Amino acid sequence: MALEALGVAANVAGLIELGLSVCHGLWEYYRSWKDAESDVKKMYAEIESLTKTFAVLKSTLGRPCLDKGIIQRIEEIVGMCEDGIICLHKKLQKIRDTSPTAGRLGTKFKTHLQRALYPFKESTVVKLKEISRELQDHLVLALTILQV
Repeated sequence: MALEALGVAANVAGLIELGLSVCHGLWEYYRSWKDAESDVKKMYAEIESLTKTFAVLKSTLGRPCLDKGIIQRIEEIVGMCEDGIICLHKKLQKIRDTSPTAGRLGTKFKTHLQRALYPFKESTVVKLKEISRELQDHLVLALTILQV
């Protein structure tokens, strides 16, 4: 009788452990899916800000009256951005190569498909935000040197 009780207790403990594991996995999946829109909006804002910073830097460097020492320092800072820019370019190429076209799939279906696949792409979104933020930090330094 004691052995049967021990077996039942071990079985219950195993089921509880399995239940916790399964529920945690499902929770992680749906939590990630639920945040897809918010994460993408944050990434978009980072990239939009980075785009505007590049535009300001480009127009400012076009001025004829800049000191050569300042231009050289700006070139060094932008050079520090090269790896990040190349990484963003590779991500863009990958997105373009794998994105279904709107002509083949309806927009609504495409949105649902992207949301369903989001947990598998969440790391990509996080990485894009990270790279954008790093580039932004470098470019803000360049703009500070230019006193823009």
